Amino acid sequence: MNVPQIYVINLARSHDRRARMEAQFQKLGIKNYTIWPAVEGAQLSLEACPAYDGKTRRLFFGRDLTTSEVGCLLSHRGVYEHIAAQGLDAAIVLEDDCVLSEDFAAVVSAVMKLPVAWEIVRLIDSEKVYKQSIFITRFFKDYALARVRGTPGGGYGYLLTNAGAKKLLRKMQKNWVPVDTLLGQVVRTGIRAFGVMPSPVSHYEGPDGVSMIGHQRFDKTPVLFGNEKYVYPITRFLYKTSEIFLKRIPVLWWMVADFSIRRKIRACRTGPE
Repeated sequence: MNVPQIYVINLARSHDRRARMEAQFQKLGIKNYTIWPAVEGAQLSLEACPAYDGKTRRLFFGRDLTTSEVGCLLSHRGVYEHIAAQGLDAAIVLEDDCVLSEDFAAVVSAVMKLPVAWEIVRLIDSEKVYKQSIFITRFFKDYALARVRGTPGGGYGYLLTNAGAKKLLRKMQKNWVPVDTLLGQVVRTGIRAFGVMPSPVSHYEGPDGVSMIGHQRFDKTPVLFGNEKYVYPITRFLYKTSEIFLKRIPVLWWMVADFSIRRKIRACRTGPE
């Protein structure tokens, strides 16, 4: 099967997660994977991190990203830099807390054969995401290609091309959103994004399946001081207003582009009906 190189982002201290991922690869007969060393967020200082734009983050969201969120972002960015530097045509990026279905390799192989100029294909197992996505057409068994609307969380699995990695890197020199949010900001990055539903990758829900990023990232309480405290209501309103329009802009283009994509896929559909 045509499965590109896989990169599994894993903290050095997370031995159990690494072992669980390796066991899945062994079961599926997948050998072309690399354990990618994650950046330890606990060792980061936001003030001393040149890749973090705290001022923009606070003005738009009222509080800083957590060091764990920045560490996660830098881990993914490191993979993108590697993909670009090595000239890889495409790669799969996985976090170490995901579960691979038995169809994982077959679905990925089918995606690689699609007559579609995709740059990222997100693999998010979420009923909410499925309902918000725009169905294009089935391409393998009951798996369908779709457009993922909005900026849903979930960066635990996706396919990425070299061109896609470079587009993301151009927007990751200064960062103020988590990496999974950036993956959904298609207008900002210009990346050609799709999704697969149902996803052959899901999030691990076992007893140790708690995200290493932590629950603090869900706290939306503003933590501001000085002038930022008074400017924030205005900047927050402007940001949310602009997001409403930016999330709708691609839909009109997708309606036209997806009609052509649907015809091409149906003309050379892989796998059984």
